[in-house]
Amino acid sequence: MTNITHRTALHPLADDALISREEFAVRLGISLSTLHRWVSNGMIPPPARLGRRHSVWHSDVVRLTLRRLTRSEEAEKAQLPRRIVRID
Repeated sequence: MTNITHRTALHPLADDALISREEFAVRLGISLSTLHRWVSNGMIPPPARLGRRHSVWHSDVVRLTLRRLTRSEEAEKAQLPRRIVRID
C-alpha cells in the first residue's frame, strides 16, 4: 500500500493580516531555523516585534517576499548551463 501525503491548502492572506513566524515558514516551505537564518542574512525583512516573544510580518511584506523569492528561483532555473567548446 502506498502512503500519500496531502498538503493542506493555505488560506489566502487578508490585506491587514499579521503573519507569525510559524505561518511564514510554512508558506515558504522552510523550517523555523531556516527562516531565522534568512532573516539574519537579509534574504527576508526582519519582523515587527509584538512584545518580547512575538514576531510578526505584515501580509504585504509576506506577499512581496514570496514574489521576490519566486522570481529569483525562476531566473536561476532559466539560466542555461554554459559549455566551453574548444576548437583546435
